[in-house]
Amino acid sequence: MKRFIFATLFVLALNVQAKGVIAEVQNEGGGSIALTDMKCTTVKDTLIAYAYTKNGQSLLGCWATDDTRVFIKWSDGDLRSYPIDVFKLPKKSSKEYL
Repeated sequence: MKRFIFATLFVLALNVQAKGVIAEVQNEGGGSIALTDMKCTTVKDTLIAYAYTKNGQSLLGCWATDDTRVFIKWSDGDLRSYPIDVFKLPKKSSKEYL
């Protein structure tokens, strides 16, 4: 039930037009993976994702979701899936997203 509620809220967040990061999760590299609401032009019907490490390495990708997983096709050709419930809404800040 918790997954269903989160998935529903997640999909609703996509429709709010946040103009930026809509969900994120910490990664093993000490940085994070961010999902945006910006259209990805390299993979049809997906949105842009990016990841970075604490060392400054960055990677772009295109993401889509189903009821339980987030799928990201990274620019290096790697295709990964992540449990949808590990992603959280971004923390509010005084800075508005671009």
